[in-house]
Amino acid sequence: MNEFTKEKLAFVIGLVAILFTLSSLIESIGHIGYSLFGFVLTISHVYYFISISLLIAVYFYGIRFITDRYIRITEIIGDYLYIIVILTPPVYIALFLVVALANIFGNLFRSDNTRYIIEVVLTILIGILSSFIWERIRKIFIKKEKNSSVQQLQKKETSFFNRAESLFNSGNFDLSVVEAFKTIEIAAQKYLIDHGYIEYRKPNSSWLKIMDEKKLIPSQIIEDLQFVRNQRNLAAHAVEPISYEKAKEVLSITSKFLALMSSINSCPVCGSLAIKLEYSKEGNIEMSRAYCGDCGWEETSLG
Repeated sequence: MNEFTKEKLAFVIGLVAILFTLSSLIESIGHIGYSLFGFVLTISHVYYFISISLLIAVYFYGIRFITDRYIRITEIIGDYLYIIVILTPPVYIALFLVVALANIFGNLFRSDNTRYIIEVVLTILIGILSSFIWERIRKIFIKKEKNSSVQQLQKKETSFFNRAESLFNSGNFDLSVVEAFKTIEIAAQKYLIDHGYIEYRKPNSSWLKIMDEKKLIPSQIIEDLQFVRNQRNLAAHAVEPISYEKAKEVLSITSKFLALMSSINSCPVCGSLAIKLEYSKEGNIEMSRAYCGDCGWEETSLG
């Protein structure tokens, strides 16, 4: 579970606590409301609707605490209920204003049809505006989730690389190679998530294939990563002990790969993370092209 999900859960629980403190107030003013299209909407209806939505959201967010495996449906239900709770009070107030305005014009023109038409038109507009706000909030959630996942992977990347170096220095070459490959996997997935090549919610075991197919890194780096993967397989299955020289080479490749991944994080012009990196080869000459999907910045270099 990333930090953003924990923050959402804490905020939802805080709202539940606030609602419980308002229960006595709701008992005295809960009957206040208005009628829209023949349905009576009171403060009590809003209160209980929000309370039930929050409790269900807490339940589904809480499921994330009992497993490291990402369960998509729990996150979706929790997020949607969260957004509904955020939108409910302003929508309720907006509909109250619609009823008040419709009654004013209905009385002014002494026509129930006028009042009804105004209610219908303004309610539809509120529905459209609510849908727009819903989508905006949903995109904000997705962006924050992705950024939080990237930050979490960054911490793991640093931790695994430090562990790989420590194991190498203590002479545990097999374990050092295993940890180094984990570092590469995490760094690759962090880059692919950060730049929109894979979904942030799920780890992708095909990261090397994706990088190769999309020409995100030079062919020589691909070969080096294949070498590291082979050494990891030898170490993990205890086929043969990893030598000092092989372990040192694996750490060197890992260090270079991490430097490559961190050097193409953001656009130097607009600061956007929408940087794409492409490699091409003509004869013995390799060319790299970095470009920004937001402002159009582009840089080409020979390698």
